[in-house]
Amino acid sequence: MAKGKQRDGRLETRWRGILSEQERSGLGVRAFCRGKGVRETAFYYW
Repeated sequence: MAKGKQRDGRLETRWRGILSEQERSGLGVRAFCRGKGVRETAFYYW
């Protein structure tokens, strides 16, 4: 796999937490991302 395509384990762990938090929040993705200051495209990437 090309170096640019590899996912950093720490970053993946962080995003797993963010995804779980969104699921528990009951908010839609857009509202959640705006509230957390994360890009919606990054959310969908993970």
